[in-house]
Amino acid sequence: MEFRPFRVQLSTRFRGVTERSGVLIKGRAPDGSEAWGEYSPFPDYTPERASRWWEAAMEAARGSGRRR
Repeated sequence: MEFRPFRVQLSTRFRGVTERSGVLIKGRAPDGSEAWGEYSPFPDYTPERASRWWEAAMEAARGSGRRR
């Protein structure tokens, strides 16, 4: 897997923030195609909620649950 950190300025304040940061996750689906996930929880998320976002990002980067 490949991890690409990012940081972007928001043109409009959203949930009290003007900048988002996170990581794009590049992986491979079971069929060998590229798959991507994104993880950028909001600062007010609890560790439990942020961990669910992480699990979803990793699932997406593995191509799990893809529709064809």
